[in-house]
Amino acid sequence: MIKQNLKALAKSSIFFGSKVLIVFLAIFCLFLLILGYLDKYSLNYLQRNTMIVRGEASEYVVPDQATLVFGLEIKGNNAVEMQNSLNNKLNKFLSDIEKIGINKEQITTSSFEFVPSNNSYKNDKDEVLLVLSSSVTIKFEGVDKDASPVSQVINLAFSNGLNKIQSLYYSVSKQEEISKRLKEKAIENAKKEKEFLEQKTGVKLGTIRRVDVDNSFYPPIYRNVYSMDAMSSSPIVDSSVSPNLQINPGKQELTKYAVLEYEIL
Repeated sequence: MIKQNLKALAKSSIFFGSKVLIVFLAIFCLFLLILGYLDKYSLNYLQRNTMIVRGEASEYVVPDQATLVFGLEIKGNNAVEMQNSLNNKLNKFLSDIEKIGINKEQITTSSFEFVPSNNSYKNDKDEVLLVLSSSVTIKFEGVDKDASPVSQVINLAFSNGLNKIQSLYYSVSKQEEISKRLKEKAIENAKKEKEFLEQKTGVKLGTIRRVDVDNSFYPPIYRNVYSMDAMSSSPIVDSSVSPNLQINPGKQELTKYAVLEYEIL
């Protein structure tokens, strides 16, 4: 009796195990089918052909801001006299430019340095000279309407002995506003290019898959300027320096690009 019960129990266990195995295999096969379908769908989606169209927009703008950096360098062996000389020249220069309408808010003393020079600067007694230097930064607004103050300040700098013009550059104050306008125009031009390609090639383009827009920053425009030798009144960069130097900001071309990637239907 016990043997019969054990045999019956063994048969029922085997039968139950077979059912479990069959159900497990069925679920596993269904999982493989679903996974294969998803992989195929994903692959088809990723491999879907696309076409890239580009658009650009440009605008010529007259810079409305200018920044001018002057330097004054004095060499000698008497620190007090050198500092007095520098102060006198700077004060005279600042007084002169204020008379032509340059406000104190536009002027910044960028640096002031008093150091021994290297051995290349010596006087008649073979003494190594000291070097006293200072920089003055002047900012201008509205130079797109009137650039004459820049030229006037440069001429006054030369006449007052400021012997190093370190840099002059122009910039556009409304870059963000102009950049936004050009981006919108570049995207419009890219869409027009898409319509043109559809018309000429017969290709139908669908959903936009990718958008890239130029977000670069417009750098300042640097102009060649002149530097006067500290020990003489002769120009060392350009021989065309005149007492009535004229500076024109010119125009800057601002450009933005847009790239649109479309799905090919």
